[in-house]
Order: sequence, then structure tokens, then C-alpha cells
Amino acid sequence: MKETGISFEAVEKIASGMLMQGVKPTVRGVISVSGGKTEVVSKYLRDFFNKRDTDVSKMADEIGSNSVAKLIAGEIHIIVDKKTAELSQINVRQKEQINEFVELLEEKVFESDKIQKEALASVESTKKEAAEKIERISLDAANKIKKAESEAQSALDSKLEIELKSKEIDLTSKNATQAAKEQASALVVVANTAAQQAEHETKSLREQVKALSIDEAKREIEKAELTKTKQLFEELRLAYAELKTEAVVHSSENKSLLKDITRLEAQNKEYKEMDKQLMKSQTQLIEAQKNITQLNSKLSLMERERESLTSALSHK
Repeated sequence: MKETGISFEAVEKIASGMLMQGVKPTVRGVISVSGGKTEVVSKYLRDFFNKRDTDVSKMADEIGSNSVAKLIAGEIHIIVDKKTAELSQINVRQKEQINEFVELLEEKVFESDKIQKEALASVESTKKEAAEKIERISLDAANKIKKAESEAQSALDSKLEIELKSKEIDLTSKNATQAAKEQASALVVVANTAAQQAEHETKSLREQVKALSIDEAKREIEKAELTKTKQLFEELRLAYAELKTEAVVHSSENKSLLKDITRLEAQNKEYKEMDKQLMKSQTQLIEAQKNITQLNSKLSLMERERESLTSALSHK
């Protein structure tokens, strides 16, 4: 029957511990460790000694009936209790180590998952930004190229228009000159023979004046055309220089983006290597758990053997 305040099992555990330490259990000694009332502790301690004496007597009957056999039986009982307590402590310690190792592993797994997710997010963000920037740069470059092509086409159209106008002016000048020549020839035919020499000289002077006027007009037209062509060429040269500068800037930006992508890929490889190490740690943990399971099996086997031995001795 269980008394209030302390149990027989508690008194038995304290008394067994004292015996294993080489100390004889007493009522005061048990009370100093566990508390409890004197009459209850003394009753349980008396029951403990009675039970122990009974077990020792049974073991002694198996070994022999003299006092030496009883002492040997008592020592065997103490050794079995010690071994059981040591195995229990080892089991508890190994379970604590396993729990601690599992907690550390879970922390490592959580940290690794977090780092991997952050790295993947960073890589995706950088790739997205790089793609958007490349697309924007390509679009700007395409627009500028189209604008330059349009300006070049406009300049070419202007040049063709100027050439066409120049040809029209040349044709008009030639027609005017031909008409003037025909009119002068008619005047020469109709003119007086006496004034033929003077008319001839006048005709020559007029032709020289007309030739000079036509040449001057041609030179002015060619000069204006040359000025416009030079201006157009300068504009095209400046536009080409700007496009070339932008191409160099875009090339530098592309190189920088490639460097960032290469760096992120290297970091991704490092994270993959960390993941491999984590897998190895998990494998080692599984091996450790297997070893602990084997130790627990051995411990259970030893406990069953002890119980079987105790039971056999009790029956005998």
C-alpha cells in the first residue's frame, strides 16, 4: 500500500544508490535525501531490506548455503544494479546528444534553405533587371538607329532634289543661251553690212557676258550644293560618333552585367556545395541513429537476460 508523501520505489532507488556507493542505508540518510515522515521511511526501508535479503538468499541458495555465498550473491546483486544504472545513464546521455544533434541539424537545414531561397531570389531579381535593362538599351539603340537612318534618307533625298534642281537650272540656262544665239544670228543677218564689224564685236561681247553669267551661276549653285553636302556630312559624322559612343557604353554595361551573372552563378555553386555537405551530415545522422538503435537493442537484450537470470534464480 502506498503511503502519503513518499513511495516505496523512491526509497528503494535511494537505498540502492547508497549501497552502490558503499554507504549503508539508514532512515536518517534516506530522509535527508528525499524527506518524508520517519515512520513511513523506516517502514519502506525495512521492506527494502527484506526484499533484498530474500533476493540475496535465493541467489545464495543457487551458489551455496554458507556466508561466503551470501556475500557473493549480495555483491552480484550490487554489480547488476550498477550495470543497469550505468546503461540507463548511457542511454539517457545518448538520447540527449541525439536530440541536440537533431536540433543543430534542423537549424542548419533552416539556415541553408533560407540562404538558398535568398540566393535564388537575388539571382532571379538580377536576371530580371538585366533582361529589362538590355531590352531597354536595345530598344533605345534601335530607335536611334532608325532615327539616324531616317535622317540619312532625308539627307539623301535633299541631295537628289538639289541635283535635280541643278540639272533643271543647267537646262534652262542652255535653252536661254540657245535662244539668245539664234536671236543674235538673226540680227546679224538683218544688220547693215557697214555695221557688220561693230555688230560682230557686240555679239562677241554679249556672248562673253552671257558665258560669264552662266559660269558664275553654276559656281554659286555648286558652292551652295557643296556647303549643304559638307553640312550634311558633318551631321552624319556627329550622329555616327554618338552611336559609336553609345555602343561602347552599352558594351561596358553588358560586360558589367555578365560579371554580376558570373558572380551570382559562382555563389549558386557554393550554395549547392553547402547543400551537398548538408546531405552528408544527414547521412551521418542516420548512421548515428542506426548505431544508437543497435545500442538500445543490445541494452534491451542485456536487460532481458538480467530479468531472465533473475527470474530463473527466483524460480530455483
